[in-house]
Amino acid sequence: VFGGSVVLEVTDHPNAVALAPACEEIRRGLKERVDAAQGHPMDLSITDIYNLAGDPLTLRRWAVAAQETVS
Repeated sequence: VFGGSVVLEVTDHPNAVALAPACEEIRRGLKERVDAAQGHPMDLSITDIYNLAGDPLTLRRWAVAAQETVS
């Protein structure tokens, strides 16, 4: 509808990130969102992060997975 004239804000649910048992699950979710955007400009983000299941490296894993997914 917008013909690429807007940037889509695409967020990952914080629980899906914090509680993901493996990086592959994070990548799969990101790929689904990227594929759904069909090449339109997008801003991938995580919002409302309150709990990282005790593992602050979760954010790094998500960021690396996001970069690899869009590369």
